[in-house]
Amino acid sequence: MATDLPARVRYQAENANRCYYCAGRTPFIMKDAGKILVLRGGAVGDFILTLPAIVALREQYPHARLELAAYPRVARLVLETGVVDAFISLDSAEIASLFSPGTESRQRLIGFDLIVSYLRDTDGIVRSNLERTGCARVITADPLPAAGTHAADHLASILSEAGISAPYPAIPRLNLFSVKRAAGNRMIIHPGSGGSWKNWSASGFVELARIAAEQLQAEPVFTFGEADAVVREEIVSRYPDVRILPECDLYELAIELASCRGYVGNDSGITHLAATAGAGVVALFGPTDPAVWGPRGNNVRVLQFDEADGLSSLPPERVFAAVQELWCGD
Repeated sequence: MATDLPARVRYQAENANRCYYCAGRTPFIMKDAGKILVLRGGAVGDFILTLPAIVALREQYPHARLELAAYPRVARLVLETGVVDAFISLDSAEIASLFSPGTESRQRLIGFDLIVSYLRDTDGIVRSNLERTGCARVITADPLPAAGTHAADHLASILSEAGISAPYPAIPRLNLFSVKRAAGNRMIIHPGSGGSWKNWSASGFVELARIAAEQLQAEPVFTFGEADAVVREEIVSRYPDVRILPECDLYELAIELASCRGYVGNDSGITHLAATAGAGVVALFGPTDPAVWGPRGNNVRVLQFDEADGLSSLPPERVFAAVQELWCGD
């Protein structure tokens, strides 16, 4: 496919042959030049799990202008990859005002034909304020899925309220059009997460890197986030020759992930990003249920430790076996 096409056009073409189940309702009718707004809070992983719903909206209304209100960290990622046409920060005053009752001016939110909100709204204030903008159709939903339902499936299925076909199973994907796997055996490792209780031991990651380098001739490269200062210090102390990916934004990291040979990480947003970028992923899960919150993809392996024994009980040899399985099948 030609890479000089606009990102939005390339995105639609790459997803043209995906299969969906029928929602069984007449889709919400929108004029050709309509406008759609999706509001999504939460961390990076929460946003990634919402991608199938956003793709479904794009495919149902290919000529509409699609905008996203989310936290700034994902802005470049969704704009560069053509997922949406415009971005609004959830930190903006107009979005923040949605959580307060009243009739404050929200000019930036006027003119949308369809608004889908995944913001927490237990008292209905957000929905009431969105309806005051004059939008023809407002859909609001609890972003938390029921037990046993994968979050991506839950978030996508909500669109059936407007008769919009939703993907099932919902598999988040990003189209990084110009990225090709780099030569070599680079393995990206992210030993952090949003909570230390979800982290495999630093010693485990270091041992895994050494085993993979010796037996697979892998080139381990570690990446760290803002909340990973403690684990970074421990990794460096145990592995003085460690290679560390330079600090970068989510879009740049997605490109690195798309071009690597494999990825290993904890239950984190970066692990979801790796799976979405198409990397071969080994995800390490502890107290969180991967049947609900796990990354999805053909090249994803999830290992879950026994919560009673703790994540440190997961031996490096078992993690390496999962990495080796992905590499040998590559």
